Amino acid sequence: MKLSGTIFSNVLEKDIGITIITPNDLSKQKQYKVAYVLHRLCGNNKTWLDYSMLPVYAIEGNTIYVLPDAERSFYTNMKYGFPYFDYITEELPLICKNFFPISSHQEDTIILGGSMGGYGALKCTLSKTEQYGICGTFSSYCLLVTYSHRLC
Repeated sequence: MKLSGTIFSNVLEKDIGITIITPNDLSKQKQYKVAYVLHRLCGNNKTWLDYSMLPVYAIEGNTIYVLPDAERSFYTNMKYGFPYFDYITEELPLICKNFFPISSHQEDTIILGGSMGGYGALKCTLSKTEQYGICGTFSSYCLLVTYSHRLC
């Protein structure tokens, strides 16, 4: 089943796009794994739906895929913008657990993404190690800054 639309985020204080893909035989008596799938810089909540086999994999699987929109935020709380990191790591999981039978176990919680989404997946996993059991990244954008200091 594919659901796509907008939800109101209290953290962001606005409507935001979201796509959710579930197994076809979704049952309230079963606890499902959850995978938060983060989009690239030029993407949105439908990018993985349109450009991957994700819908096919979900049909008979045991995982609910959550594809949030995060605009061009790098999944970060912005100084002059919106707190997307808090939305992705705190509010979104609560919203999803209120509507779907999602397991609360760390090993059943996956976060992955490509490019900017890969950076977001790494950032979320390394910042909230107790929350995610699996992190997957594809062509992640990572900036390594080195500083050289002269010792006198």
